[in-house]
Amino acid sequence: MSRESERRSNKRVLRLSLLISFCILCMIGSGFLLVLNINRAYGNDLSPLIEANPRINVMIIIVMVIFGLVLLAIFIYIFRSTKRLRFIWKKRRRVRRRHRREAAAARKGIPCRYSKKDKLDILEENKLRRAAEREKEKEERLRRAMVEKALKAQGFDMDNGKTGPQASSAEVAGDGSHRFPTLSAYDEDHPAFEVTVPDPGLTLRSIADGFRQYAAGTKGLYYSPSDVAAFLASLSASHTMILQGMSGTGKTSLPIAFGEFLGSPTDVVPVQPTWKERTDILGYYNEFTGRYSESEFLKALYSAGGNDLPRLVVLDEANIARVEYYFAEFLSLLELPDRSKRRVSVAPSGMDGDPERMRGGSILLPPNVWFIMTANNDDSTFAFSDKVYDRASVIDLDRRAEPFEADPRAGIRIGLPDLELLFDGAEARYGLTSRDRRRIDRLDSFLRAAFGVSFGNRVMAQIRRYVPTYAACGLPPLEALDQILSRKVLRKLGAANPVLVRARSGELLALLSELFGEGGAPLCEATVRRISDNG
Repeated sequence: MSRESERRSNKRVLRLSLLISFCILCMIGSGFLLVLNINRAYGNDLSPLIEANPRINVMIIIVMVIFGLVLLAIFIYIFRSTKRLRFIWKKRRRVRRRHRREAAAARKGIPCRYSKKDKLDILEENKLRRAAEREKEKEERLRRAMVEKALKAQGFDMDNGKTGPQASSAEVAGDGSHRFPTLSAYDEDHPAFEVTVPDPGLTLRSIADGFRQYAAGTKGLYYSPSDVAAFLASLSASHTMILQGMSGTGKTSLPIAFGEFLGSPTDVVPVQPTWKERTDILGYYNEFTGRYSESEFLKALYSAGGNDLPRLVVLDEANIARVEYYFAEFLSLLELPDRSKRRVSVAPSGMDGDPERMRGGSILLPPNVWFIMTANNDDSTFAFSDKVYDRASVIDLDRRAEPFEADPRAGIRIGLPDLELLFDGAEARYGLTSRDRRRIDRLDSFLRAAFGVSFGNRVMAQIRRYVPTYAACGLPPLEALDQILSRKVLRKLGAANPVLVRARSGELLALLSELFGEGGAPLCEATVRRISDNG
């Protein structure tokens, strides 16, 4: 038991003992007053009362015996509880006396003599201190081993040393310079993989509340609790996210502020209307200079692989070009279940002097990266295809949150393994109930039969992650189910036959009222009405 927990336990025992003693005094005082009032009522002569009630003597004896037994039990408890306190107090007095003797001996410049009890106290203190240090070192080694094992299982490249033809980092390409100068410079500045030590006591609710206060108090950005919870839930459901809505609602500011809150800089990559293929986002090899044209996107991916901090990469105005064209490779890689096989081909082959974490011209897609796509829906943009919508979490930021009072506060530190443990813990604790699964099944059956619309296992897996994480942030799970069904499932009605949707929308609205209660799924009902009216 640590000193702090021991001190708290002693305080509890002391408070309980004082409370029991006070209760005993109150009982004795109450009994005394009761007897005094009875005696006064009979004119200081209780013989008429005893003659009228001959059994009162027996009752008084029984009450006195019970009261005596209770007092005995209470005193035994107080004695046994305070026995350790007395021992601790005596030991502390001995320690204080020893410290005074040591101080006096130090002032006189003579060696201090210790009594036998002092020597035993010193030996016990040293023994306890060494045991605590060994236990702390053991826990630190175990935690470090678990983190490294988790990172390797998640696909991190923990071995930064080169092998084979890339053994010498001093070797360079053709004209004496690195063909990936920025990536090689990053290796020189960060020679080892950096593991994050998380702040103690973090929960999803504390992260959500803390970020909301941080954004308002430090950045002057105001987000509603539901928007922040939806953002965290989207991170748990998918590594791609679509933030869509009207301009000025903070679509780009949200991931930037969240990255700063985690101590991990967010990279913003403006999408160009001419982007059509992977070289537009990754860069290309320049035959004339012998160097690779490193894009900001490639720099962000490579630097993210040097540590385990959650890293957000924002594709700003993502739908100004066709996402399914320039981002197709990454949509496919993120579907691979084995994270160690998610390798991004950057160059046709490897060369001497390439960055340390590049193998054969490819780098590992870091598992701690989330791709955030901001989108405006107007005439200058393209609509997202079903391929993108199915893979990404969707958040609609269509209104500004009300300002509130908040003080500036510091951010937090948490690595990917600890963040995913929080997500897994939320799924285990707040998983979908059988009633929620029946709601989803009945809605799916009706959509199949009425409109020929359905959703696959990928969307269902996202629902299983989204709803529990949202609930772990302290908000109703039914609200989360309403959000994800409206954005991931009922959105598909826009591609169905508009005449059929308009004709049977009333049945669908009646079903939603039956499943969720009247007004229990406002987003789903609004989505159905909007598609029906616009169709």
